[in-house]
Amino acid sequence: MSQLKVNSIESLSGPTGTINIVGEIVVNGTPIAGSAGPAGTDGTDGANGADGANGADGATGATGPAGTGGISGSTVVYVSADSDPATNGIALQNAYNAAKALVKTNTSQNSFTQNFYGSIEVYVSYNSAIRDSLIKTYYIGGYNPVEIIVNGSPAWYTSGMMGLNISSTIDMMTAIPEGTFVITANITTYTNSTLIVAPGYYQTADTFNIDENYVDVTSLSGNTDVFIYNISLGDGMNAVPGLYITANYVTITGISTANEITDGMNTYNKSLPLSIGDNLSKLTMINCSGGDYSYQQKPGQPGIIINGTFINCKASNYGFGYNGCVVSGIFNNCESLSSSFGYYNCIVSGTFNNCKVTSNNGFGYGSTVSGIFNNCVSSDYSFCCGWGSLSGTFNNCVGGDYSWGRDGIAPISGEFFNCKSGIGGWYSSNHGTFYNCIGNSGSFGLLNGAKLYHCILRPGQGTFPTVSNGGRTFYCIDGALQTNNQ
Repeated sequence: MSQLKVNSIESLSGPTGTINIVGEIVVNGTPIAGSAGPAGTDGTDGANGADGANGADGATGATGPAGTGGISGSTVVYVSADSDPATNGIALQNAYNAAKALVKTNTSQNSFTQNFYGSIEVYVSYNSAIRDSLIKTYYIGGYNPVEIIVNGSPAWYTSGMMGLNISSTIDMMTAIPEGTFVITANITTYTNSTLIVAPGYYQTADTFNIDENYVDVTSLSGNTDVFIYNISLGDGMNAVPGLYITANYVTITGISTANEITDGMNTYNKSLPLSIGDNLSKLTMINCSGGDYSYQQKPGQPGIIINGTFINCKASNYGFGYNGCVVSGIFNNCESLSSSFGYYNCIVSGTFNNCKVTSNNGFGYGSTVSGIFNNCVSSDYSFCCGWGSLSGTFNNCVGGDYSWGRDGIAPISGEFFNCKSGIGGWYSSNHGTFYNCIGNSGSFGLLNGAKLYHCILRPGQGTFPTVSNGGRTFYCIDGALQTNNQ
């Protein structure tokens, strides 16, 4: 075969032998170089001649080319779960340590000459090639470190037109004297290494830490089938996290800390938090799953900035931001059971696409909500219920009873398109703008400057209150099926 999709098989080894792979190996869309296979065998000797003297032996055949196969390569380490969970956990840690050593760095150097009149800054003109190179590498290349050297000393690089300021790699700046000097920009880039983990159970003595930048960790299949847990007996706020991520510039795929472990006689619930560090803007998590208090600070610690990108990730309760967090990341198709996505005293300013909280208190309960929400769903007391404020943009979202800034406490100034509420929705000091939204009894309670376009109260659920301070209702239908234009 010319190509093998690794996620189409369950294992590369087993009790019946080993699968040798020849050709290109692709893991999650990335070709992985394998280790060399055995060399080919020698050719067969030539046959003897016909009648008479024997003919000379044929020449020895050429040595065949080396084969290719395996998963491990120059930037890849593979670990399998082919023993008991505790032994697998030791192997996992050893494999991760090996993957750390495979991160590759490359430093490129750009130089040019410029006049100075005494400064600690390096000003580079808007149209210069070096400036464009730095902009591209620093921003598009992933905020790679840039070291600026002028007259043998580190300096700041500035570009006023773009507001860009790149610090050197050390903090001490030396003033540049007047004169003409060569500016050297050393730009460091990285090649990530990858730890590929076979499906199975990995038991660690304590929290498994992903703490090295540029080291990706992915399940072999890309699905949620790598279960990491520790032997801690703690639960809830006292639980020891199964996984703690403090590394940036990494992608974590298919890891779970929420599972039940069976020893053949008893079943143990080892649903542990999956914790992350502060402000990891370049962290990406895909198909991961955690227990209570996941995708945020460790349980019991102060709130953090939850940045990064989360795709198809799941938590139990109190996930994705709890008690003092700033929830500013990107969340696509993520789910939690209850009290999640900025629960209590948080700032919820991220982007949420197709996310869901199965039960109550989703999306900024008692918090300041200013993010972008598309096709998000929660049950009662959601979308900034109670105190806080509600000023985000909401498209096709659904909240249950007493959602959307209830009790007249949380002021509303957001935009709402095709959204729905249960009883008492949007009952607050309402300055929002609503298009095609549907409420229940007690909804849209205080229209203090709010503007409603083609909104509806469900049949039998009352009428719209009188607007004030420039508010309007445009062709809305109340619970008596009467048109309301104010």
